[in-house]
Amino acid sequence: MNPFRACLLAAAALLLGAAAANADQPTQLIVPFDAGSSTDVVARAMQPTLSAKLGSNVLVINKPGASGTLGAAELARAKPDGKTIAILGMAGIAMVPHFRKLSFDLDSFDFICQVYSAPVIVMVAPDSPYKNIKALLEFGKANPGKLFYGSPGIGTPDHINMANFLRQNGVTGTHVPFSGGGAVTQAIVSNQIVAVSNTTVLLNAYKLKPLAVLADKRLPELPDVPAANEFGPPVDVSIWAVMTAPKGLAPEVKASLEQACKATLDDPAYQAIALRAGFPPYFRTGNAFRTFVGEEFKRFGAQMKVEGLELQ
Repeated sequence: MNPFRACLLAAAALLLGAAAANADQPTQLIVPFDAGSSTDVVARAMQPTLSAKLGSNVLVINKPGASGTLGAAELARAKPDGKTIAILGMAGIAMVPHFRKLSFDLDSFDFICQVYSAPVIVMVAPDSPYKNIKALLEFGKANPGKLFYGSPGIGTPDHINMANFLRQNGVTGTHVPFSGGGAVTQAIVSNQIVAVSNTTVLLNAYKLKPLAVLADKRLPELPDVPAANEFGPPVDVSIWAVMTAPKGLAPEVKASLEQACKATLDDPAYQAIALRAGFPPYFRTGNAFRTFVGEEFKRFGAQMKVEGLELQ
């Protein structure tokens, strides 16, 4: 055989072998929260369809800590080959960066697609004396600083969404940060705090009493619960998450991941699990999400400045 031809064949074989090895390599899906958390449930529900569409076994890897920023930082450091992706929440990329120095920013990522958008509800304990949102707000106005509301920590969505809602309605509340969602739940059901803002997950799990939806219209599943604009200034917020990759994906790799994400969100089996979990599937392309998250980043920055949460 011609030596030059032999070299070409050998090089081709090496390239094919490398491509096959990459195709066989599992795709790591980082979840920056504990196993069993809401985002973890969503990720594991996505796993079967996502694996089938990508032609690669998707492995969920939990990297909890620091409001989701530890997992986000690990993703930002990964090789942008499509084999390491993550589902990142709003706190880690749009909220915490306003008051904590991090090793990444929004430009550290290629956004693939928004995964869900869950409505935010103001709720109280089942035996709370406040039967409706009007009564709760009247108490807060008459007793400045005595409407205690809880969250899993300073600067989390539960904190900032509730603080902003109360302020817009003329109420000075007092934020009580806890060590996690479980502690907040115990505090609300035992009446250590007056109210919380969260999704239907908390509402359904602990039979809390919903008083208001922080949106521009009522929810079909809660037809008797008023939307914010029915009794005060309009408020339209949600809890969202996005499938993300390290910055620098090849266009064809990004397109493949986005298509796989869309197909997964359209899968009836996944939709049933996500809806039961209280996180309605919501698809937004990576490019559209980049615009959206930029707006969210600015909005939270302004709200956190009012709360005194800024980088020192």
